[in-house]
Formats: sequence, C-alpha cells, structure tokens
Amino acid sequence: MTTTKKPKRPTQKPQAVETLKQPKTEAQAEPSLPTPPRQIVTVNQLAKMVTAYQGKPGAIRWQLFNSASNGLKESGAIIRNGRRILIDVENYFAWQAGNREAA
Repeated sequence: MTTTKKPKRPTQKPQAVETLKQPKTEAQAEPSLPTPPRQIVTVNQLAKMVTAYQGKPGAIRWQLFNSASNGLKESGAIIRNGRRILIDVENYFAWQAGNREAA
C-alpha cells in the first residue's frame, strides 16, 4: 500500500482590518454594575431563616399548596424544578408584605 503525500497549502497572512471607532454614548461611557444573584432557597432553608416559623416548614408548605388562591403563584416566588420546590426570597417577602392587614 502506497501513501501519497498531499501538497502543502501556502499559508496566507491575514489582511489587516481597520475598525472605525465610534464615540461612546452616555450609557456606554459608565460601566453598569452587575446585578447581584437572587437568593433562592428550599422550603426547609426558608423555615430555618424566618424565626416565626421556628424551623418548621408546615406553614410554608400550606402556602405553596394554596398558592393559586392566595396570590403566591402570581408573585413569582415559586420555582418548580421537577419535584424540588425553590423559593425566591425577595419575591416571597414582597408577597408577604402585600398581605399585611391595615391597622
């Protein structure tokens, strides 16, 4: 079996491409700060965070079970990933603040 050699290709130098520099607008001039990551926790972690729940997730699970009727579902606080239920802490507390009774 004989092998044939492939001819070598001549290497080409890349051509220089001139780019036009555009003036920066005000929005581009100041770098924006990255948004901090949202705090996402499980039901048990939230129960341990909030002292009123005393580490017991029963009340939170009841709120999740009735989320369609109590407005928790529309608040965007519930994240369902398969069987795991995660809670966006910021949206959860905003939902709770909206449920305050008027004094």
